Amino acid sequence: MLDFREAGNERTDKHWLPIIQATGDKALFFEFNDDVNSYTAQDFLTFQAGNPNSLVSVVALARENARMVRDQVTVEIWEEINRIYLFLKSTSARDLWDSNPSNSTRRLNSVHFICRG
Repeated sequence: MLDFREAGNERTDKHWLPIIQATGDKALFFEFNDDVNSYTAQDFLTFQAGNPNSLVSVVALARENARMVRDQVTVEIWEEINRIYLFLKSTSARDLWDSNPSNSTRRLNSVHFICRG
C-alpha cells in the first residue's frame, strides 16, 4: 500500500487478490466481501475480527497470551501490548483509517513491527 499514492483504483485493486491468497484466507475473505478492492482487502487484513490472521485478531491473541503469563512478562511489554490492543479496538483507529488509509497504514505498520519485534 505504501508504494501507491492512491488507493481504490484499478491499478491498486488488482494487487490485493494475490495478497489475500497468500494469507490462505481467500475463501474466508469472500464470506465477508463480494469483491476485492483496496478498501475491502485492507479492512479484512486489519480490522476483521472474523479473520484469525487480521491485525486485530493477532494482537488480541497476543494480549490474551500475555495476560495468561502476566507474572512472567515485564510491565513495559504488558502495557505496550495492551495499548496497541486498546487502540485497535477503539473508534479512534477506525476513524483514522476511514479518514486517511495511507497515514493509518503507516501507523499500523509500526504496530505490526512492535508485535513482531
